[in-house]
Amino acid sequence: MTELISTTAVLHLANTNNLVTTRKALCIVGIALLHIAASGFDQFISNVLRGEGYPHQVVRDLGFMIPDLLHLLIPLFLLRKARREGFCTRPLYRDHQFQKDIMAMLFIKPEMVELTFRWLPAACGGLGPALLPPAHIAILYYFWQSYSRYVDRRFCSCSCWDTVFKGTYESGIASYKHLYFNATPNTLKIWILTVVAIISLYECTKYLTKLLMKRSVRCSMFILFISSIFSHYYAWWAYVNYYNDDFYSQWNHQLFFTV
Repeated sequence: MTELISTTAVLHLANTNNLVTTRKALCIVGIALLHIAASGFDQFISNVLRGEGYPHQVVRDLGFMIPDLLHLLIPLFLLRKARREGFCTRPLYRDHQFQKDIMAMLFIKPEMVELTFRWLPAACGGLGPALLPPAHIAILYYFWQSYSRYVDRRFCSCSCWDTVFKGTYESGIASYKHLYFNATPNTLKIWILTVVAIISLYECTKYLTKLLMKRSVRCSMFILFISSIFSHYYAWWAYVNYYNDDFYSQWNHQLFFTV
């Protein structure tokens, strides 16, 4: 929940037309401080600082800590900069109207870019959901390649599959499937959670792409959004596995860091 609030504030400030205020910046900073404090009492010290964690645990914990540090420092820097620029003329390389005038002189108006490439935001929005899971599995394979095993498709069977979604075409103990699912309440929860995650990532990416095309994006907030993708993705993947495995002993632990 706190991560969602922080990301919403980041997306709001990613638009240069929205003013940077103390309340908005401190909202992001306060949540980042909570996350850093929570990590300090969890596995970060033992896995990273003491070097007791496995490589994938170190990468995971750094993937959480580095974005939190960025969420702590960048909003404070941006707030300080906004206050300073309030009393002085904005430099040309920060003057968005000046940039638009230059582009107009070159016959490349932002409005023309947005009109010509109106398909681009939707295309970029679809890239995230399409590329993140394959990248995730590739990383898992890199770290845990020695634990994988060969699957002989000719002799394996799906004996734990209820075959409901196949209807009358296949029943009983089925043959090898690349993907199968059981018709259970947990499958419904996984589906709803995944749909919400995909739509959210799509809309956020689409929104930021539009800001980039309009040259109205605040780069520091754009970087913060990119850095927060890992924590959102990790939370989604953790809950999918908890539901899929009926494994709930770590549910409250994950819920604490998610909220």
